[in-house]
Formats: sequence, structure tokens, C-alpha cells
Amino acid sequence: MVGFNASNILTRMPQWVVGQLLDTDIHNEKDDALNKAPQVAEAWTITIDTVTASAVYAWIVNGADLSVTASASATNETINAQIVAAINNDFVSGSVGLAVRTSATVVTVTGHNPGIVFDVSDADAKLTCVNTVNADDADPISFGRLVISPAIPFDGEDRCCVIATSAYMTAQVDSWAITYEAAIELIVTLTVDGIPYRVSHTMATDLDTSIDALVIKVNGVMAGLPAATVIATANLSTATALVLTSEVAGKAFVSSVSLGVGATAAAPVRTTNAGRKPDVNLAALGVSYRSAQECATVAGQDPRYPGNSSVLYVKKGAVAVALAAASGAAIVDGDPVYVELATGASSGKFYTETSATRVLLTRAKWIVGERSGASNGVAALRFS
Repeated sequence: MVGFNASNILTRMPQWVVGQLLDTDIHNEKDDALNKAPQVAEAWTITIDTVTASAVYAWIVNGADLSVTASASATNETINAQIVAAINNDFVSGSVGLAVRTSATVVTVTGHNPGIVFDVSDADAKLTCVNTVNADDADPISFGRLVISPAIPFDGEDRCCVIATSAYMTAQVDSWAITYEAAIELIVTLTVDGIPYRVSHTMATDLDTSIDALVIKVNGVMAGLPAATVIATANLSTATALVLTSEVAGKAFVSSVSLGVGATAAAPVRTTNAGRKPDVNLAALGVSYRSAQECATVAGQDPRYPGNSSVLYVKKGAVAVALAAASGAAIVDGDPVYVELATGASSGKFYTETSATRVLLTRAKWIVGERSGASNGVAALRFS
């Protein structure tokens, strides 16, 4: 009996399709999550322009004509209460949204279901109706893309996922509070994508001057930091702390600030938000893979999971993914994988090179095998 070898599977595949699993099921770890982001409900406000005793106030909700008659002692509050009751008790308007009084003059109508559009309009020039929130469905997720968890823990009782973009991440911020000590060296070390960068500055005059000088060094050529990684700032006009911020939400880093030889002052103290939200590698769930369930497209053009559906993803295993033409045809086994975090058609897509909007995905490596051809731009990566 011939033992299992993942490379055998790779070389036997004459033509791959994006999202295709390349390992046998026993060597894959898979899971699923509900795709329900951003899922925004429509919202309208109805504002009373003027209070007129015994007047009729008329408006339209999704084609339903509604009206109330103000009392002889009407106020904004009493008219608002009538409008709320009229909307919620009407079969048509009550089925699309819920009305609540949000101020003395304003009623807000919010859709019951995300993605459902409805209209509210004034019928007699006594009310002002404004669409304050546009309805939005969940975004589709293409096969072969990185999916991440949008919240910690998963939203409610559902396990949820979204396509990887910086929109669902936060920038890492490390703030280092420093105690001044004349003639003592400040040493800053930043580790980005596993590579350490170091700068130092000897404190002189006062803490503010020293931190300002250190900021210039961290952001300058002495640090050697690549573009779109980490930027340094001072926390105040009269600085007491060095603030280090990721320039790409989702790109994490490791920082340290220390005092040099001979220091007697207290060591610098870090405050940080480091964790899942600032680090796409911690937020990553897996790679969406091709399934037989209904897709949101036809004719094979960018097949993807529709919004509000269950998305299948591989947590551990080999999968075929789209590879942009600009990435080139040559892939070395174990080459690093970069994921696109900019919002757009390429969100969550994998690349062989970094950029100002791509982040190193430490949980993935390119696999050398029989590629399906440079013309259709498909390559294999292993996610773990």
C-alpha cells in the first residue's frame, strides 16, 4: 500500500479550479460560519415641522397612506405618540419596520429585516421624512478567499464570518510611557513580519524633546522600517509617551522600549490593544472552499457564497486559490503568502508579494506542484 503524500495529489491535478480542496478529507480540517455582514437595516426619521392643533398629519410608508389628527391641545410629544401608534398598528407599515419616538419631534422607523428597502414620504408638508440609513445585505464571499471572525466571541449564538478586509480590523496601538532621566539611552525595537528593527536616542534637555527626537528616528531611515508598517507619534504636545501605530489595520507588530546602561528611572510601561482585532492572523478562520451548494453567480464567473448563507472554509489543508497575473508564474515551495485587506474586488485574495494594503499571512505557505497554468492564474497554498 502506497502511503499518502500531499505532493502526489498536487502533481496529479491537471487543472485546478479556484476553491478546490487538494487534500483528501482525512487530511483537511473544515468548518462553517454564517455570512451575515454587513447586514444593515433601513432607517427613516419623521420630524414634525410645526405643531398645529386639530390639524391632520399625513404620510406614506411603502405605499400605505397613514394619517393622524392632532388634538386641540396638541404638543410634539402627543403627535409623535400618535404617529408611532399609527405606523406600528398598520398592517403594511408595521410589517416593514418598527417606529419609536427618539426625541420630542422625531420618530425613527427601523426595518425589521436587514437588506429590505422601504420608503417613507410626507403627504401634506407638515412632516419631514429622511432616509438616515440605507439597507444593505450581507456581502457575498468568493471561493478561495481568507475569511475572518468579525467579533469576539462569535456574534450571538451564530458562528459568523466575513471576507478579510481592514474594515473589520483595528490598527494596533502600543503606547509606551517613559520616565525622563538625563543622558540615558532610549532603545526602541520593533518586530514586523518576524524581522526586528532597532533605533536608540540618548535623552537630553527634557522628556518632550527626547521623545520627539525618537519619533523622528523611528519614522526615518535609521529604523529601516518598510513602508506601510508602523508609524511613531508622541502622545501630547508636551510628550510623555511614545505611541506606535500600525499603518494597516490587521497588521500586527511587537514592540519594546527600554532604558540603556546606568538607568535608575522606572522602566517604560506599555499600554496596548494587541489581540485578535489588530492581527489578521489571529482573526483568520480559514480559506473559503468550493462547495456544491448554490452560488451567487452563474456561468462560473467568480463563484461565491451569497450573503446570509453558510460559508464552508478549510482550517487546515491545501486549497487552490486565484493568483493575480502580477504575482508572476514562479513560486518557490514554502514562499510567504500575503493577503489583500483593502476593500474591493480583491479583498481576502492571496499574493506572492507585499504591498501597502497586504499583510503577511503566517498561517499559509505556497505549495510547489503542477500549477494549472499561468493563463488562468490558479495556484496552491497550504493553510494551517
